[in-house]
Amino acid sequence: MSLYVIAGAGTDIGKTYVTRLLIARLRAAGRGVQPLKPVASGVADLTDPAFADSDTARLLDALGETATAAAVEACSPWRFREPLSPDMAAAAEGREVRLEAVLAWIRARRDAAPAGTVTLLEGVGGVMSPMTSDALNLAVIKALAAPVVLVTGSYLGAISHALTALETLKAHGAAVHAVVVNETAGSGVDFAATMASLARHAPQARFIPLRQHARAIDLDLA
Repeated sequence: MSLYVIAGAGTDIGKTYVTRLLIARLRAAGRGVQPLKPVASGVADLTDPAFADSDTARLLDALGETATAAAVEACSPWRFREPLSPDMAAAAEGREVRLEAVLAWIRARRDAAPAGTVTLLEGVGGVMSPMTSDALNLAVIKALAAPVVLVTGSYLGAISHALTALETLKAHGAAVHAVVVNETAGSGVDFAATMASLARHAPQARFIPLRQHARAIDLDLA
């Protein structure tokens, strides 16, 4: 069973959007897929209408599943109300979330999936953002030794953020399957020029363009 980490070069960069498109592509190909976002902050209670705006709700919607309590728990067991990094959001509730517990849960969910299922693990924030009270997203990527789909934008500064994330992943031995360049709404930076610059400075990486309002992504997963 394969597992991919959907990581970001920053926060609010389109990881959930990309994950949803990958879910749709895999389902259209007749393949099994399970999205996991084990740690999520800024999540309203399930009974609150605002829950529909959460990443967890959007992932379940892409699967065609109703956001029941059981479905939500199976996707995002560690949820926090405050829109902060998970370590801060957990602390605000007098709670904590530990790396080993999250890794054990991810592995159990991956191993219990039917044969041929692709597991898409969506991180929180950027590669160097905290996912747990004691570790960064990077620690999760390294522990799982899973290929990474890195999502970046096309805003001013996105090139530096993407290249920094790529260098960090490379330095820690992580395999980058592809870099999805998600066009940033309202950006005055030319999208084609951003793609060209990224390709020039990181020729070893595979860059996938994703224009605004795209309904499909040209990226295959093994």
